[in-house]
Amino acid sequence: ADQRLLWVDKYAPDAAGDLCVHARKLGELRQWLARGRGGVLIVSGPAGSAKSTSISVLASELQYSVVYWNESFDLSSHAFTVREQSRRERDTDRCVDRESRLASFRRFLSQSQRYGSLAFGSGSRKLVVVDELPLLAKPAQVDEFRTACRSAFQASRFPIIFVLTSEFENRQTAQRVFGSDLLASPNVAQIRFNAVSATGMRKALRRVADGEGFLLGKDAIERIVAASNGDVRSAIHQLQFDQVACTDDGATVEKDMGLSVCHALGKVLYGKVSHVDEFERIIERCDIGDGLFCEHLHENYLRFLKMSVEAQRDTASAFSDADLMSQAYGRSLPSYASVIGCLAYSLSRRRDSTSSPPPSWQPLRSPLSREMRIGIDGRKSDLRDFCRDNPTQALQTVNPDASSMWTDTLPYMALIMPPNRLLYHIRSHKRRLGMSMDLLSVICGTAKSLQRP
Repeated sequence: ADQRLLWVDKYAPDAAGDLCVHARKLGELRQWLARGRGGVLIVSGPAGSAKSTSISVLASELQYSVVYWNESFDLSSHAFTVREQSRRERDTDRCVDRESRLASFRRFLSQSQRYGSLAFGSGSRKLVVVDELPLLAKPAQVDEFRTACRSAFQASRFPIIFVLTSEFENRQTAQRVFGSDLLASPNVAQIRFNAVSATGMRKALRRVADGEGFLLGKDAIERIVAASNGDVRSAIHQLQFDQVACTDDGATVEKDMGLSVCHALGKVLYGKVSHVDEFERIIERCDIGDGLFCEHLHENYLRFLKMSVEAQRDTASAFSDADLMSQAYGRSLPSYASVIGCLAYSLSRRRDSTSSPPPSWQPLRSPLSREMRIGIDGRKSDLRDFCRDNPTQALQTVNPDASSMWTDTLPYMALIMPPNRLLYHIRSHKRRLGMSMDLLSVICGTAKSLQRP
């Protein structure tokens, strides 16, 4: 049975000295845990950077009893409730209601702060660790998650640690998950783990090799370290795979790592690549969409070029063509549109490099168009909610002489409201709006046609 264990579990560190984490990060984590009072800590970092392992080891040393929550938490007991109907109704009916993951998470946070030791010994302190977050794909889910966290943060009797793990940089940051209001709370702290250094990777690999009783050569270590990209879990899996497969050529299976937006933009803006195939690979590996990549490139490219106005005009024209293609073809050819922008910049940079020195380091900026689009979407949502919930007030605030009422307000309300409800409110305001019966009938027919699929 021991031979069937994964080495990453078999040789999990038992002491802080076995961890391959920077001493400063361990010191910060130990200091926060040693306080022994309630509070919230957000530990973030890339996959395989020993975040959860470090928390487990230090919690054990400080005599904490750890309560974990992840996506598989208590699925059999809590995720489903069964209600049997009375025999007087339908004997075969059984209604099974699945509790949402957010509801389960909210209940877990509430109970973990309400009860003291649960099933643990009375002498041990309690630590709550949220190792995986529930799915936060929609704004409503994010709001519900933050509401649950806000209630737990305000009444935290026991320390809570949230572990944020992201394969790609900036995919799951504390700012995006919790928001600025929660992060500004005085009892919330943050620690960011970096990818494991090459020295720490070698230390972990040699420890596993010594435990298994085989000699690990220097070249083999370096190949695994280079292929793992700072992920110690991936490195140990690779080492076990090599030994089980008995590979003689020393080949390694590299971890499929994505590129952060800063890394991908740097490869293009600093001229690290020039071939069309390389541009396509960069865009495919980038952790943002193709359209956003082109927007980031358009926002930053001028500061890396020093050329004539005519050359800048040609480059900007190519970006316009790329944006037009991206909108015209939808999601069918988005990468091709982004490649056009990359090629246009690359050609301009080659022409520019003959008369100016290479660009120095420049900070990268987020596209203003994205911020404007977020603001517009938010205002659209507010307007949609107001018109749907308060149609009478929406009509009363409209100037009947303004053309926008006929071209914008009424057609928009016809799209978001049931036709009968809209027509009822229009009839009640037809005198103030100066509508004749003929005009009202036209509006009624238009509203019904807009609602028709």
